[in-house]
Amino acid sequence: MLYSVDASLFVNRESMNTEKLQELVQLRRAIRIRPKYATDQAIHGFPLMVSDHFVLIQEVNDFHLDGFTVIPLRNIFAVRSGKVERMMERILTAEGVYDKVGLPHEIRLDSFRDLFRSIQKLGKHVIVDSLELDGDMMDEDSFIGKIVGMSPRSV
Repeated sequence: MLYSVDASLFVNRESMNTEKLQELVQLRRAIRIRPKYATDQAIHGFPLMVSDHFVLIQEVNDFHLDGFTVIPLRNIFAVRSGKVERMMERILTAEGVYDKVGLPHEIRLDSFRDLFRSIQKLGKHVIVDSLELDGDMMDEDSFIGKIVGMSPRSV
């Protein structure tokens, strides 16, 4: 199982908050997230955990569960959970996939440090995507592997 963490990248702040996201977690509802900086890309899946700073999503691609992604709430542009997502839930149920939605490990979402420590304890590989904005320029980096150490500014 692979964990993906978007370390750079809220939900439309006028219409969504952590309580609404938590309700979607409890209802096991599919969502579509549009990241703030990669608006041409969307993340489809199920929110499994929400903290004051992050949301953990089990991703769905081509009607298959496809790992987990953690996104800082401040970097989410919009969240949708409507009739398209209900259709996805019906298809996943018919395919026997919906019952497999869930988090097999304990993950802490209190801070980046707690998040990375909990993934490190699992010995799992992680993809860390980072985005640095400098005026009109964007610098994107991706790192993949097991977490072998951490400092206050790096993993």
